[in-house]
Amino acid sequence: MKVATGLLQIFLVCIFWWPDEARSLTSIEKVELIRKTPKHVVVGLPHNAPRPVFYFLPGATAPSCGLVAGRGNAITPILEIEPPETFPQCLDITEGAEFRHGGFAGYVFKYLQRDTREDTSTAYFFVKQFENKLQPLDLLNQAKPPQNRPISYLAAWGKSKLLTRRNEIKGYRDTPHSIILASAILNVSRNEKASKCRTEVDLVTTERLLPVQVNSCRSILASTSISSKEGVYFVVLIEDTRKRILGQILQATSDKVRRATELEERFKVEIESGEILNLKRSIRRMLEEERGRSEYSSP
Repeated sequence: MKVATGLLQIFLVCIFWWPDEARSLTSIEKVELIRKTPKHVVVGLPHNAPRPVFYFLPGATAPSCGLVAGRGNAITPILEIEPPETFPQCLDITEGAEFRHGGFAGYVFKYLQRDTREDTSTAYFFVKQFENKLQPLDLLNQAKPPQNRPISYLAAWGKSKLLTRRNEIKGYRDTPHSIILASAILNVSRNEKASKCRTEVDLVTTERLLPVQVNSCRSILASTSISSKEGVYFVVLIEDTRKRILGQILQATSDKVRRATELEERFKVEIESGEILNLKRSIRRMLEEERGRSEYSSP
């Protein structure tokens, strides 16, 4: 039974991540290119990130847009319009951001489309890249991303959604205690049947810098985040199956993630009280005192 379950999980992951070879892609050689990649879109993206292209399909009078991987010539369409249709039209690709998940590079692009002669709107397109191939991330493209957020937050949101789906395959369900920030994410999920909780912290542009924390748990009590000069602290309070309150304090900086066990020991009383606001105030006060000492001692 365990072997069969494992094979099923691998099968589901493969379906989710492997490219759909049946998806028909337009060749860049068969379209009329309108203009080159806007430089402002690729600022901050790696040199091998997908290249936006703008084009007309044969016989079309309305502009389409898509992405090309590396030196390839296959266009992965973002918004493609075939004749004789004239709307919606792709007007521009305005921003892009990267995230990492599952060993692959993922990207989100913000684009502007004309819906009617009078109306325009913005939307987002998520795609993963492996070698010189692109695959739209349908799970994200079919979801409703948060509005009025910076593109870096959308990248974090996309990674968080993919992490949630991966955990669902393992029997864990996301909880309201997960936190998404532009630079890092906290994913808190629970397997009710097994009475276990998973706590994961990761940076948006890297992967699994800290082993997943798995605890027996009766419930997840609360979570919060605290910004600091060095990065961010995530705090999670869990009630285990023996009704003890456990605390996890995890720090994410620009290039690493660690479990701050020294802070868990220092604030043991606050953790055991179960009052996360008091715990947050205590940690914030400590950070302010450390910052004050640092500024006082600097020349």
